[in-house]
Amino acid sequence: MKTIFTYCVCFVILFSFSSLEETPINGNTLDSDKLEELIMVKVNNLRASKKLNRLELNPILEKAAQDHATYLKGFGKLSHNQKVLKKKTPMERTDFYKGNFSFVGENVAYTYLNESVVGVKNKRNAQVLDTYEKAAQYIFDLWRYSRDHYVNMIDKDFKLSRIRFSYDNKTKRIYAVHVFGAN
Repeated sequence: MKTIFTYCVCFVILFSFSSLEETPINGNTLDSDKLEELIMVKVNNLRASKKLNRLELNPILEKAAQDHATYLKGFGKLSHNQKVLKKKTPMERTDFYKGNFSFVGENVAYTYLNESVVGVKNKRNAQVLDTYEKAAQYIFDLWRYSRDHYVNMIDKDFKLSRIRFSYDNKTKRIYAVHVFGAN
């Protein structure tokens, strides 16, 4: 009887840990909310370590971030500006979507899903971004270890934000746009 109980406890423990496995990522069926949540946990932990407020999600910033992520996919390279007249800058994009922010910031990045990418801190540490967790850590690190992007992440005036993505199936490139807002 004791042996059966031991086996049952071991099974429950093993089953519990299986839920901690990393989730495979596929750009064609990307769960943007899941990827955003994983990155935001890291951003808010960084902010907490600096005694800063958590960033809250904002629907206007979501629209501006998605707009720019989609634009970058079509443009094929990184930029903070668009050629679209009323959406040229990050601030103009938030204004376009009826935002009323005193100022905004924007981080942009791209990387590749399910392909080998060089390490952020050490270029010799290549990895394949084949899970949501790996992609979230990599995108966070791209911004964390870039001085200008890092400044946005720890700006005390930013209280709101949103991260959105677009995926180019041909290149396997994922574009990430993080827009920050201050009232």
